[in-house]
Amino acid sequence: MKTTDFPTPNPTTISEISPSLANQLLACRLRVGFTRDPEHKSWKRQSTYTALGLVAHAVIEAVFKNRHWPDDPTAFRELLQKLWDEETERGVAGLAKDWSPVVPPPPAEWPGYMLTRSRIIRRAMQLRTASPVQRSKSESDPSIEIGLRDPESGLSGRPDRIESNGKSTRVVDLKTGLHQKEPTEEQRRQLLLYAVLVHRTTGKWPTSIAVEDTSGRCYNEPLDSGEAEAALEEVLAAVASFNKAITTRTLVAEANPNPERCRWCDFRVLCRPFWEALTSEWSQGSAFGSVTKAGDSQAGAFVSFVVESPQDQAGTMVHISGLSQSLPVDTEKVATTDWTGTPEAGGGRARWATIVRTW
Repeated sequence: MKTTDFPTPNPTTISEISPSLANQLLACRLRVGFTRDPEHKSWKRQSTYTALGLVAHAVIEAVFKNRHWPDDPTAFRELLQKLWDEETERGVAGLAKDWSPVVPPPPAEWPGYMLTRSRIIRRAMQLRTASPVQRSKSESDPSIEIGLRDPESGLSGRPDRIESNGKSTRVVDLKTGLHQKEPTEEQRRQLLLYAVLVHRTTGKWPTSIAVEDTSGRCYNEPLDSGEAEAALEEVLAAVASFNKAITTRTLVAEANPNPERCRWCDFRVLCRPFWEALTSEWSQGSAFGSVTKAGDSQAGAFVSFVVESPQDQAGTMVHISGLSQSLPVDTEKVATTDWTGTPEAGGGRARWATIVRTW
């Protein structure tokens, strides 16, 4: 495998960081490098999971912000359904833009779409009577998606919700996944950093942090301000290390791929460490190699190539059909991810979200 087959990102340095970027940086600096490289960041695309999460967040946020909902439950539900449909249209447009000319599946085929829609509308109906959205502004009203910034550290972000009753304050992050359980390490870090922002902005620490799922279940815990400060220090150290790695051009050499970290990364087709580490046990629907034949058939465009990665399948032949676009006639190499089938089975068929890079 030639190192020239894969690019080295040339990202911009980080001067300000959000909690979500902090988690990305601590997970994989190389991924952040590709994201911040103008030449390669277009490989990052929305998924149906991302689009669905944005729709769910927008609807719940609107319930808290809008104080003019109708009193009649039927009319309120109809407005919620209309709002959901409008936000879904935005999600469809975003997916179409990111994946053009590929046509993403309609919302009804997004994994978890109908169940998430049902849960969010039911939760919004509950919030209408349980929250202060129908009352005039008071101290108990939550702050929704308020931008916060700490000039000294460069940390900034928009917590989903900051709740205060005058005696205590809680930072809440809404998670729209259908299988949310106890907060993950990344989710806790995000909340700890939001807590730092609340402290830097108001001079007071929140008393607790919480993750809330689409059914309204909250995973709440008291805030340890020392832990929050330690989280910020860890992130600032990671920022300094990332910026140094840019100048020394060591982002690629320092990458540490593994199956879970790489599974949902949009930049796998560009990532030399991924291809050097990949084995068939990773079950990633991915392969890279030298093209022997490419063309079109009744089943769509296809490509056949001799595998160079996964490492344990090197030298075998793979055939992938159903590609959304024909390969350029002068293609010598191809890297593909997220197709159905396996290299050991001799190939498979492309999905709508299969990513192909050729050179």
